[in-house]
Amino acid sequence: MIRYYRNAAGAYLGAFDRAPSDGIEVAMPPRDARATWQSNAWVEPAPPPALIPLGVLAARIVASGRLTALSQVLDAQPQARARLMTLSEGIFRNDPEARALLVAAGLNPDEVLA
Repeated sequence: MIRYYRNAAGAYLGAFDRAPSDGIEVAMPPRDARATWQSNAWVEPAPPPALIPLGVLAARIVASGRLTALSQVLDAQPQARARLMTLSEGIFRNDPEARALLVAAGLNPDEVLA
């Protein structure tokens, strides 16, 4: 019979039909193997921050009518513009630099990065 185990530090070890040498049996596995056991329950890790695709961001900024304002903000901060030009996937919703740049351009980061 398969049972679920964690170690003394709370790390999930897996499902086994025989207990690992350092295994402590638990009733259920975690949803995410990175979870840790604390007191009497699994504490699941926070989900990764959402990555907003560059195309979506561009469309939202253009639709807002604030593209020129954002360009002016980036002109004043060449290091931020350089970083932006190296991105290939998108911007994380919780990126503090991106949020500050959007605010400086008069955009609502909660809307643009939704």
